[in-house]
Amino acid sequence: MRLKSVKLKAATTETVDVTVAMRPGETPVANISIPSKGSQGCEVVLLDTESELTTSYVPLGDLWFFFNSMASGMKLESVYDVYDLEDNLVRENCVSETKLNFLSILNAGDKRNVKLTVSPTYLYQLSEEDLDSPTFRVED
Repeated sequence: MRLKSVKLKAATTETVDVTVAMRPGETPVANISIPSKGSQGCEVVLLDTESELTTSYVPLGDLWFFFNSMASGMKLESVYDVYDLEDNLVRENCVSETKLNFLSILNAGDKRNVKLTVSPTYLYQLSEEDLDSPTFRVED
């Protein structure tokens, strides 16, 4: 399996320009100004080049910040191709969406690294090259 793209999407499509006034001390945030900007779509591209899956964790994208109100509708959209053991393309441009509802427990200022593991739930699909010369065994 090869990943082709990964996007982080929010269910809400509102985007805003935020102004945060800072001051020195233990409580550095003085004021937050959040004027509404309208609906422009809200997604972040984490991966846009083909990448082979490995058995170790690989960082995707940069550090991103979002409002807690957006977290309950966050989704990770992955586009991938499926190959057989001989590296023949079996299925192309498959799309998978994974809900990230657990992000809604974060509070303002919290940081969370998310480790994702691919755990297929589909049955293996044979390709033409998988069937070479089948062997039949007769048992008594």
